[in-house]
Amino acid sequence: MRLKKIKIANYRQFSNAVINFDDELTILAGANNSGKTSIIELFRRLFRDRNFTKEDISAEYYSKLQHDFISDIDKIYSISLDETEFRENIKKKFSLDDKNKWTAIKIEIEVQYNKDESISLFSDYLMELGDACTSFFFQFNYEVDMAELNKLLGLNVTSLFDKKREIKALSVTRKTKEINEKIGELNERFEDFLIEILEKVLENKVYFTDKNYENKQLIGVREFQALFNYNYLNATRLLNDEKTDNYFSISKELLSHFKKSNDWEEFKTQIIKDIKNGLKAQELNEKVKKHSLTKAQNALDNIEKYFEYNKGDFSLQTDISDELLMTFLSSSLQTFFEFKNGTKLKEFSQGLGISNLIFMCLKVEAFVKQYKSDVVDIFCY
Repeated sequence: MRLKKIKIANYRQFSNAVINFDDELTILAGANNSGKTSIIELFRRLFRDRNFTKEDISAEYYSKLQHDFISDIDKIYSISLDETEFRENIKKKFSLDDKNKWTAIKIEIEVQYNKDESISLFSDYLMELGDACTSFFFQFNYEVDMAELNKLLGLNVTSLFDKKREIKALSVTRKTKEINEKIGELNERFEDFLIEILEKVLENKVYFTDKNYENKQLIGVREFQALFNYNYLNATRLLNDEKTDNYFSISKELLSHFKKSNDWEEFKTQIIKDIKNGLKAQELNEKVKKHSLTKAQNALDNIEKYFEYNKGDFSLQTDISDELLMTFLSSSLQTFFEFKNGTKLKEFSQGLGISNLIFMCLKVEAFVKQYKSDVVDIFCY
């Protein structure tokens, strides 16, 4: 399984773009601010754990979308004699309107497979049955939910009608500077109110389709993302600089590899047991109670005396969770370069370039271990 092609419409600076992927390695190259980072972030929205927001819509197209929506409501008001007719015309317009007109971001995705590959996880999304076609087609949209839009407009139709009626009443009066300013203010509020409604009904939706992206069937976003094993290495990760931080990336990555091994559970159980036994041998609980809880105990004694409160006694218990153990190991485990003469240098001593290269290799190795032949594997850096 491999990603074959992605067509992008109205995402950030990409009003209309196509990326064709190589079977093995695809390199994105471009000048600063050409959109390389936006493409990587697009992949994460499509294949991982993030979805589109209004900030991802092309500014020019979003402005057009807002203008069209406001214009449609204005036209509906102009042909409506009263609030009842206004309500019915809104319902009719947005029930019959072309759904594609209200798609803010549209991403068309082609996934290709070899005939000898298992397509069991993709079989429910097969729409092209001809032998010549060995691809699945998906469309990931950030679009207006028309049912939700009708619902919100229906709930607010009285307010919308009253706002337009007030603007119309002022428009037929004698124009003064104050009147014009008032009309401008009311129009701005009306438009802001409509834009707020529009933003509330934008949703992420995924469809499997035919090769022309015309016949579409809705599937869940998480269901779609489960078809991809996507990972990436963020180029803006915290680097190891002795003067600025104590984050030892190689150490943490090595620890992450160990946690995924078969030996981790046995190690974790034993180390937690050893730590608890060590704390018990050092009488930690008794010493803490002796030196730290005296005043608190006296306060509880007084509360019990004056308020008839059954206080009980303070008790301490050592609890070491998986998360706490990982935090301790991550902060204490450090990687060194050790030389034959016994010299040890911290991981960043060989230069950030070497450190980062080692870190990248570890990340790639971890991804290779997670390789899944029945889904689309994607690794980005």
